[in-house]
Amino acid sequence: ERRIPRTALPLPDPEPARRLFVPVDTPPETARRLRIDGWAVVAGLAPVQDAKREAARVGCAHALVDGKVVAAAK
Repeated sequence: ERRIPRTALPLPDPEPARRLFVPVDTPPETARRLRIDGWAVVAGLAPVQDAKREAARVGCAHALVDGKVVAAAK
């Protein structure tokens, strides 16, 4: 029986997920569309005063504010 040697090829580093915080009152259809567009959606569980600050707190680089994707607070 002839055996073919297996060589492990290095895989490229995976792209980090594009994490997006969406407030608790975001319509499910909006969150679904964002997921289809490639966002890893993190849904809020309670109302917050500042979505950009909450996005940063939960490890998201972006937040949905007034229906638009914006950078999280630094």
